[in-house]
Amino acid sequence: MSPSAFPTHRIWLDVPKAGPQTRLFRRSLDCAGGVAGGQLRVFAEQRYLLWINGQFVAAGPGAHHPTRAPFDHHDLNDRLQPGANVVAVLVHAEGAGTHQHVPSGEPGLALAVSWRDDAGKHVVESDAEWRVTDRTGWVWPTPKRGWALGSIEQFDAATAPRGWQSVGFDDSGWATPTVTPLGASVPGGITAVDRPTPPLRHRFIASQAVMGFEAVTSGVVPIDPDDGSGELGRRILELDYQPAREGPALQHAENVLTITGLSPTTGAAVHLDLGAFYVGQLVLEIESPGVGVIDVAWGETEADGRADCLRKGTSYVDRILAGPGRIDWRPIGFSGMRYLTLVFRGFAGGVVVDRVGLDATEPDLGWAGTFTCGDESLNAVWRVCERTIRVGTQDALMDCPTREQATYVGDGLPVAKWIARLTGDTRYWRDLVIEQFRRQAESGLIRGTPYSSLDGTLLDYVLIAVLGTRDYWRWTADRETVMEVLPAARRAMGWFDAHRDERGLLTWRWPDGPHERPAEHVYDPARPKVDSLNLFIDHPGLGWHNPDDAGIDRRGINAAIHAFWVLARRAVAELEEAVGEAERATHQQAEADALVETCAALFWDDTRGVYVDGVLRGEPLEQVSEQTNTLAVLAGWAEPSRRVDLLERVIGSDDTATARSGFYFWIYQMRAMSRAGMTAQVLDAIRRMWSPVLERGATTVWETPAGDHLDSWCHPWSCMPASFLLTDVLGLGGLEGDAEHPRRVQPRYDLLDEASGGMFTRDGWCSVGWHRDVDAVCLRGSLPEGVTAAVLATDGAEIARVSGDWNLRVP
Repeated sequence: MSPSAFPTHRIWLDVPKAGPQTRLFRRSLDCAGGVAGGQLRVFAEQRYLLWINGQFVAAGPGAHHPTRAPFDHHDLNDRLQPGANVVAVLVHAEGAGTHQHVPSGEPGLALAVSWRDDAGKHVVESDAEWRVTDRTGWVWPTPKRGWALGSIEQFDAATAPRGWQSVGFDDSGWATPTVTPLGASVPGGITAVDRPTPPLRHRFIASQAVMGFEAVTSGVVPIDPDDGSGELGRRILELDYQPAREGPALQHAENVLTITGLSPTTGAAVHLDLGAFYVGQLVLEIESPGVGVIDVAWGETEADGRADCLRKGTSYVDRILAGPGRIDWRPIGFSGMRYLTLVFRGFAGGVVVDRVGLDATEPDLGWAGTFTCGDESLNAVWRVCERTIRVGTQDALMDCPTREQATYVGDGLPVAKWIARLTGDTRYWRDLVIEQFRRQAESGLIRGTPYSSLDGTLLDYVLIAVLGTRDYWRWTADRETVMEVLPAARRAMGWFDAHRDERGLLTWRWPDGPHERPAEHVYDPARPKVDSLNLFIDHPGLGWHNPDDAGIDRRGINAAIHAFWVLARRAVAELEEAVGEAERATHQQAEADALVETCAALFWDDTRGVYVDGVLRGEPLEQVSEQTNTLAVLAGWAEPSRRVDLLERVIGSDDTATARSGFYFWIYQMRAMSRAGMTAQVLDAIRRMWSPVLERGATTVWETPAGDHLDSWCHPWSCMPASFLLTDVLGLGGLEGDAEHPRRVQPRYDLLDEASGGMFTRDGWCSVGWHRDVDAVCLRGSLPEGVTAAVLATDGAEIARVSGDWNLRVP
């Protein structure tokens, strides 16, 4: 086997059992003398945790469809040693679909290790020479953690093999795995590929402070697999917490917690603060005096000085059934959190927690994008937005790394663009552009959450998939990827064409009643059916968040989806032009022009001077939203001369009946306001909407401005300011280039007396900065090698043409 080849076989231990299953695998390696060229490739269905010689290396794999096997690559040059070595892998298969995974029906481990030593070149694959056991310590089944996630973890330390990841462990009593070709039982097979997204970097975050210590007298209620997903979280929050005046006591020195005075009837709870929101795997190293129960609860927020471990029906709690001796615990899953509560019950004597914290992860990229100015409120917003994008992005683009951990088309595509600007890396972007179309319904529709087991779509996200592909093309000029996905994009657009009436309008109607989304718990080539269609646009009116706010009216012929349709037609026309299909491009542009003419008249309310949300049974709806009018500007319904008046009419209105844009929809609203020349008003909105989140102590941006019990507290989609301040305030967006405009820089020195920063474009790194002198504005900047651009004044007049490092004085 060559180092570039993929393992062709998987190993597993088949035990007749439904539901979640966990296996431990070991393989000893002997290295003769000096070791070089050590490499490991690994994939597992559904999740693996990897150790080399007792040291944790990584978890994976990244998000993938059931017919794809993305192999992670790990460099072992500094991990393999002369003499005895061991590769240890935990593999977990949930056995049911989640919001980020559809099981292939073929759990197992596929792995290859290669190295060179004094004896020559060696390759070890996943074969019958490995050792495996199902006596892992994990106790299944357990309740679902929440509607989107897998199962709550319960770990029985007494049945777990201690030290199994280490070289000296005796695995002679373990079984020989079964070996089968990878993908042999999956319809159509499985395609092995290298991991398409960046690896994660790891950093241990110790608890920063003890928020509180309390006695607990409530008894332990066993976990019942039939419990509801929120039951365990509710029990932890409702324990009989009391001041620890007598009995349990806590000593805290550095990262060591020493808890004494425990008894079978009186336990203790310690509440910890990591200091900020992070994402990763909890790490606990404990010396236990005997049997007892440790509930490990965490939360994005705190409630009454404790981790708020029950949010929107999801329990953020795992349980350790302790025995005497050492417990080194790391869960299978990962999560986002800031606060941690450890509850110790049933012990006699004392427990020592030698280490507690989070093995935090984020993409291993060079986050070089910068912004700073004389307005500290804008600086603070930029920093928290940039941090949210870093922390909130993991193996894949995620709407939130805590509650859903899922890639959404409408969330992921803009975030991928921001990551490209901040790092210069387009791997997340390219991956989503391709994978969003990987499993497409016969009708042409796609799941709004590509890897989800839920068989439904958000209809606007189908069109946003096309828009994101066009944006990717503009940024990368990656014609090969466009050629790959364009047929699927055409099929997606075909669904809308098939549902037109005689006026060319979409006849699909927002359904009444509940929206059923059947789950796919094992790969079915006939899926997705995508029979369940929802229209998202933005949160207001759906009841998912901010339920008391005015909502978008989605009934009848909806205006917003028609605006997205116009934008997608123009986008697919540009893609057709890119691949040389001029006739198709002309047709799509003509269809878009015709739709603009129809929609501009149909949805316009001349009396109020705004676009309404739709038309129902021939009558315009009363509801007006910022979202619809924003899209009307972007889709070209509103003439340039009345864009400002239109946007000010809805955005500047104090009418509480107007539906307001949430953080997500400001992705579009900032773009529309910039197009209308309203950059100053956008800065005011950033100060008005994002700064209060920081004032309330947020270290990542919330799902909505409310930040209430319905929100997740780390949502990358909420971070448009991180991009806008670079593209529209520093004025670097014009360097990305498009078909209509030459490259340009337009710094808004009329809005800020001083500012500086930089970002990546398709050509490379660029920067700009300025400060006010006595009689002039001093401008400076840098452009990628070989790029020439016009520097524009704030009124759009050309000041100069520059290249390389440049300096200008503007009177």
